[in-house]
Parts: sequence; structure tokens; C-alpha cells
Amino acid sequence: MSLRVPWWASFVLPSLIASLLINGCGSPSAANILLRKQNQDLQDKVDQLTQQHSRDVQTLEACQRSHPTTMQLAPERLAKLTTTHGLSFGRLSGGDNPDSTQEPDTQLKVFVVPVDADGTPIKAAGSFKVEAYDLDDPAKPLLGTWNFSLDATHSSFYSQLGMYTYVLVCPLKVRPIHPHVTMRVSFDDALTGWQFVDQVQGLIHLQPSRP
Repeated sequence: MSLRVPWWASFVLPSLIASLLINGCGSPSAANILLRKQNQDLQDKVDQLTQQHSRDVQTLEACQRSHPTTMQLAPERLAKLTTTHGLSFGRLSGGDNPDSTQEPDTQLKVFVVPVDADGTPIKAAGSFKVEAYDLDDPAKPLLGTWNFSLDATHSSFYSQLGMYTYVLVCPLKVRPIHPHVTMRVSFDDALTGWQFVDQVQGLIHLQPSRP
């Protein structure tokens, strides 16, 4: 006996088989397609940032080669520049009272300026640290410590009335019991990175001046 196939089967079966092949044989879903696209976008951004970083590093290295800092200069080249070689103090360094000369001194004023290899004062940029001592008082010699940043130092420079110096004002919180005060000054040069330390002794008025 032969099996007869309905006449419409020749049209329906091919369409059904094609539909099963398309939808049931591992075709990517919309979510998978979106995920792959997002991953590709992230990878593209990473590649762009990596390339940008590489270009930035190359630019920085080129700038360092064409504009070396003083720390990279050879000693013989640095020696040809006008740089700090020491500190010089003004004779007015010591006690001060900005309100009245009839009262005890309430602050210290340190007149100090960097000097070059020839001893000539120069307005070198840098920061200062001042430490004041009453060395005649062994029990408590330290009177105070004052720090002056690069900006504060810049604004304290005085170049009038024949003076060319930094004027460092140090308010006293601890009063000395002896008239001689030793002021130890440290200067960190912003150009070379070198530090210079020196000290000066000044007088301070402890009692009101008599009329």
C-alpha cells in the first residue's frame, strides 16, 4: 500500500522546516547582540585611552629633554647661574614692638637675604624657617618656631630706604627672660633645592623704656 501525501504538504512542510532552522538552531538573541556591542564600545574606549596616555608620556619626555630642570643640570652649568650660596643678616634683627616704643618687645624681626658666591644680595625665591632661643635659660631655651611658605616669603621682601632684604616678623608667645635672643634661620632655595642654615643674635627689650 502506498502512502499518499496531501497536496498542501509540499507547501507547508518546507516553510515549517525553514522556520525551525532559523529560530531553533542557536541564532543570537537581541540581548546577546547588545552585550557584544557594549563590550566592543568599551574596548574601543580603552584602546583610545591607552593611545592617549602613550602620546602624553611622549610629550612629557620631549618637554623634559628640551627644558631640563635645575636638578637635572650638570654641576658646571649650574655653577654659571646666579644662585644662593649663603645668608646675610641685617643689623636690625632682634626685638620689636609695632605699637609703642615704650612697651616691651612683643615680636622678633629678622632681616635676612640670600647672597650669591660673591656675597651680593639676591632676591632668591624660597621658604624660611625661624627658630628663636634664649640660650641663657637652659631650662626652656626655645622661644618659638615660625615657618614662612614660598608665597609668604615673596610678600615679605622689602627694597626701600636703602634696604634690600626679607623681613620676617615672628610674634612672641613665649617671652624670654634674658635680653639676648639667638635666631636660627633655615632657607630652602626654590631654584636649586639646596638648604642654607645660619644664625644671628639680637637684643630684645624686656621692660618698658624709661622716659
